[in-house]
Amino acid sequence: MDEITGAAQKLADALRESGLYKDYRKSKIRVTESPEISGRLLAFKKKQSLVETKRLQGQPVAFEEEKELSHLYAELSQSETARDFLLNEEAFLDAYRRMADILTAACEIDLY
Repeated sequence: MDEITGAAQKLADALRESGLYKDYRKSKIRVTESPEISGRLLAFKKKQSLVETKRLQGQPVAFEEEKELSHLYAELSQSETARDFLLNEEAFLDAYRRMADILTAACEIDLY
């Protein structure tokens, strides 16, 4: 198990040292320095989470909810700080998902 833990730590270190992660951290710090942007981002993330949960549970998502989510995103996109954060977050999470996909496929893990 120590071999696996060591490899996982090396992977975590590599992720932390990556440009994707560093860009994400810088943009996250800029967001936290602005209470207005931070609040709007939180409202967007909450709404996004609610909509995604409904979708995952097979529940219908009302047009008004979709419209509100789009409106919140459009508002956030007007801010360079928020836009950079969302783009950097998505780029980092995409790399993280690819890493998880590689591990899942290599170990033939069935995720339900």
